[in-house]
Amino acid sequence: EKSRILYHTDIFKVLRTDSEDESIALQILEKYKDQELSFTDCLTVSLMRRFQIKKIFTFDEHFKLFNFDLI
Repeated sequence: EKSRILYHTDIFKVLRTDSEDESIALQILEKYKDQELSFTDCLTVSLMRRFQIKKIFTFDEHFKLFNFDLI
């Protein structure tokens, strides 16, 4: 199936969350409760920090709060 090709390429790497990522995401959500962040946003931030990812392709301006380069 075409949609499964992403799992069999070196171009993309699928990042999986763990309980530590989820705990950090909840901490971020609480810290930035005055912002309209989703749990998914916070989980993404947690993963980006863990894997030292500095750039993100997004239209979501919230990621500027975390000093990521928006593309």
